[in-house]
Amino acid sequence: DAHDHMHASILAGFCLSISLLILQSALLISNSDLDQRHRFLWVSYRSDYSDNLYINQDVELTQLKSELRDAERRQSAEINRQSQEIARLSKDVKDLSQQLKKAHDLLQSADRDRSCIPQ
Repeated sequence: DAHDHMHASILAGFCLSISLLILQSALLISNSDLDQRHRFLWVSYRSDYSDNLYINQDVELTQLKSELRDAERRQSAEINRQSQEIARLSKDVKDLSQQLKKAHDLLQSADRDRSCIPQ
């Protein structure tokens, strides 16, 4: 009886193993079949797409870049003008400072000369 039970267990295990192999094979076959039949290339587009929209954007971008370059040139010219004006004003201030020093020296000299004259 134990011997028959062991044979029945082996036979059941063998049948189960065969059944699992057949099931795996069936699943692999159906997956590969589905994979071949369901390959799609999805293409989508906007219904309101227009090449002109992007052409206009390129023109606007080019125009903005040109305006920016012009503004940079104007700014650079203004900075140069202001630098020259500052240099001129600095020279004027230096000249005035020298003239004031000379006038101060003359006044001090005149005061000394007057104080040396007996009264």
